[in-house]
Amino acid sequence: MIVKNRKKLAGIVFGIFALLSTSAQAHLIYFGYSDNGDGTVDYFGQHYHSASQSTGSGLTFTDTTNTAITFTGLWNDTVASQSVNDMLATLTQGWDLTSGYSDTTQYNWLVSRNVSLANGVYQVSATNPTVVDTAISTLPEVTVTGVTPVPEPTSLAIFALALVGFAARRVKK
Repeated sequence: MIVKNRKKLAGIVFGIFALLSTSAQAHLIYFGYSDNGDGTVDYFGQHYHSASQSTGSGLTFTDTTNTAITFTGLWNDTVASQSVNDMLATLTQGWDLTSGYSDTTQYNWLVSRNVSLANGVYQVSATNPTVVDTAISTLPEVTVTGVTPVPEPTSLAIFALALVGFAARRVKK
């Protein structure tokens, strides 16, 4: 009887351990973005523990002056074993979410490529939070600057038509 109870207890302990081990968090400890020069950015999140993105997870940037304006990017790439210092030349701007992790320690980065993110002040939150999106601390309100705006094609077309109109008018005179 004691052996059966020990086996049952061991099974229960193993089951609890297995459940807890699948919910381990890969904490976001640093994030930043780089301007692509075409009206989009790539943003990067350094994660303690993880090198793979989860389907449907990433970060959402909500404009603090108009919460209807949001920009969301899902993790769709990875950069393995890079320190914050290694990434400084890549990042236009970055935010340290914790103290206690060295900027020289190499962790894995998740990347969201070609996100349309305009200049502004944003509250950042996890999109479909999963085991790779839990921040080690509260995500900050961030000011994004330096994103190169790109004129819309229709604006360029209207401008070109105006120039043609001015040229045609000048030729008639």
